[in-house]
Amino acid sequence: DLDLASEKVIIDTIKQIFPDDVVMSEESSDYKKMLQQGTASFTGWVTDPIDGTNNFKRGFNYSAISLAYVDKGEVLLGGVLNPYNGDTYMAEKDRGATLNGQNISIGNAKAFDMGTRVCTCNTYEENDNRNIRMLLNLGKTWFDIQGSAVLAMCDAACGNFDLFFHDGLKPWDNAAAFLIAKEAGAKIVGLDGQAVDWTSPEVLLGNADLV
Repeated sequence: DLDLASEKVIIDTIKQIFPDDVVMSEESSDYKKMLQQGTASFTGWVTDPIDGTNNFKRGFNYSAISLAYVDKGEVLLGGVLNPYNGDTYMAEKDRGATLNGQNISIGNAKAFDMGTRVCTCNTYEENDNRNIRMLLNLGKTWFDIQGSAVLAMCDAACGNFDLFFHDGLKPWDNAAAFLIAKEAGAKIVGLDGQAVDWTSPEVLLGNADLV
């Protein structure tokens, strides 16, 4: 119910200013149609009204609201709000990324060790076991599983995490967070090193050395 209420506030606000704009939202019933039509030429807004709903429901203060503007398949603007402390991440293509108005940049760790923090998120699928095996292969590294991919990618963008990976993402998870991370200097690829974009289900995100 609260996901839907948050979505309504976001869409109503957009429509007040841009009445003809399209909005792709996780909770919207027509997002599947938009995805089937392809996102390479998509123009409009992409939002996740609450990312980390399970955290929100249980009172774990690690959730986010994500909003991006896409023009012909290219993300131009992105914003992520942490509603618990008011932290606001913003990015504009080719103009850098900020946290509460201050420039941010990706971390500078050069190797995996006990001081390196690597974060993933649950996928509700058998891939959880694969993700844990992948983490164990990194050796003595600090692991985090936070439950909000959007906020975790923003935390990586400002150096709170050194590396983030996930294999069950949706466009509304990626659109704003990918732009924020890229503008903060992150390298973003798939788990096999392949090129990805904001429609891709998997990501490996961090500085170039760790990726």
